[in-house]
Amino acid sequence: MLKSEEKSTAKLNFENKTVGTPVLVNDGFKKTINQSKNGGEDTWQFFSALRESSDFWQKIANKTIDFAPGVDPQGNPIVMASDGNIDMRMVSLLSMPKDESEKNPILGMASIQTGNTTTSASMIMAFTVRLASMPAYIPLSKALLGDLVKPLYSNMKTFVGKMSSRLSRTTSVGEEVDATSVSDEVIAEQNQVVEEMGEEGLEYVALDWSSIGLEIAGMAPLVALPMILEYLGHQMYHSLYIQNLTNEAITWSYEKISGKVSLSPGNENTTIPAQMVVDSIPDIQEKSVLSYQANFQFINSNDYGDITYVMSLQLPEKPEPVKILIYIPWAGENVIWAGVTNDNTDTVFEKHSTANGDLSLVIDVYDYQLTLSLNALSGKTVDDNYFYCSTAVLEPK
Repeated sequence: MLKSEEKSTAKLNFENKTVGTPVLVNDGFKKTINQSKNGGEDTWQFFSALRESSDFWQKIANKTIDFAPGVDPQGNPIVMASDGNIDMRMVSLLSMPKDESEKNPILGMASIQTGNTTTSASMIMAFTVRLASMPAYIPLSKALLGDLVKPLYSNMKTFVGKMSSRLSRTTSVGEEVDATSVSDEVIAEQNQVVEEMGEEGLEYVALDWSSIGLEIAGMAPLVALPMILEYLGHQMYHSLYIQNLTNEAITWSYEKISGKVSLSPGNENTTIPAQMVVDSIPDIQEKSVLSYQANFQFINSNDYGDITYVMSLQLPEKPEPVKILIYIPWAGENVIWAGVTNDNTDTVFEKHSTANGDLSLVIDVYDYQLTLSLNALSGKTVDDNYFYCSTAVLEPK
């Protein structure tokens, strides 16, 4: 950037309001997640709804879907996009700070929300917008904030496109999708973008996404999950979706026995936050509840290999974690099991890998219960592939 441009550039920082990309706990989501716990076709329908985002994100990546301007019920400008299955809304609300003498005031909130038109489930990424710097000779005013909205939306649209494109490239060559690494790369690139104001006085706006890496990392698996199924040439898959409906954070870890991971939140993002009650998020009702999740996908290492792994979920200050065994053999019935134990991975497999015919099971986990599901015990399930999937829902008893 030229020095002359720096003198007429406003710099804004995004800061996290949500830690990741949680789901809005509304009636649509409750119905969908509860049905997923049944196992069988109901579990598959949950993942089918996730797969519906595939076309949407591919169109974003390929720039074949249009972003359209609109207004919310209060008359504020928003940006929308839709492919019929998935609706996206970007909202940015800016206002004059209460203390105009503050050096780096918060100017407002912004959010990116996606909604499934079939299930009515919505996910949201929300962040505050803080003023980092402004040319001294340009006063902050309500009119200026109104002018900032357009370049803010332009930057957000560019970011969404880059995230989709980066994930599309990663999955198309069969690389593991590490959500944290992908988000760091996209953020570093996006921070170089400077938006033009087209106004006298203030000419440019630069936005810094560095402080919301966890939000971006939370978004990445949701974008990449359906892409992986489309691109990878392996015949066996297992996807695991973990939903935390408790008021405690969960730390996850896993050990593989066979197969390999193709999608994970990343080794630097091993916490599933507690659900939270929020206010002051654009497009969200006051006192809404947001719940966090983690997405994983494993594939067989070769066309005739198994998929076997143990996922551990550790609650704060509890002596033993709950462990989840997933065993997808090349021949024979699939096995799911869960229990609170300190047994190591090999012992868990030796004790619990015998076929039991379970498509759903419920266990007590201290003050909570865990429901683990599976879509099918054997056979091809979708697109002539052996695609298996499970939800693991931890919630109050």
